[in-house]
Amino acid sequence: MDYKSMDRLELQNTSDAAKQELANRQTEDIFRQQLAKMQDQYVEAFGNQHEWGETWSAQPYPLTAYRLGDVVFATGGTYWRSVIPGNQFDPKDRGWRQINKDGSPRPFAKPQYDHDGYMTGERAISGGILFEANRDYVMETPSRQAVSWDEVEEPEENENAEPEDV
Repeated sequence: MDYKSMDRLELQNTSDAAKQELANRQTEDIFRQQLAKMQDQYVEAFGNQHEWGETWSAQPYPLTAYRLGDVVFATGGTYWRSVIPGNQFDPKDRGWRQINKDGSPRPFAKPQYDHDGYMTGERAISGGILFEANRDYVMETPSRQAVSWDEVEEPEENENAEPEDV
């Protein structure tokens, strides 16, 4: 964006819009944190915890839905990890990251929505190289030039393999 070519009103409107968008995203982050905390409290009180690798099924309520980090078996015999709390989405739609059965990283998959972006510490393989996100909500493809990704190490052969059939 070329700010120098904008007049003062355009520049002010752009600044105001950016501030509003940042406030909206911060509100979404707070909501996700509060929902995750409420789900944890619900599980402590009522014991409704999903088993690792259980077959995905539609969940009717946010508090009993899949929690951030839950892993399910679904869609074509693959494993998916929830990237949001209160996850009621089908893994093929959004809110999930495909993983290998052993939890190791898979090739990078372009997130469809901001909340599906890679979070700090998440790993993905791109061009045969293992990368780790160094900030939250990363949407860009990992590469040595990408500022949001750090090269970690060369992946082992099995990290590029498809997940095992169950």
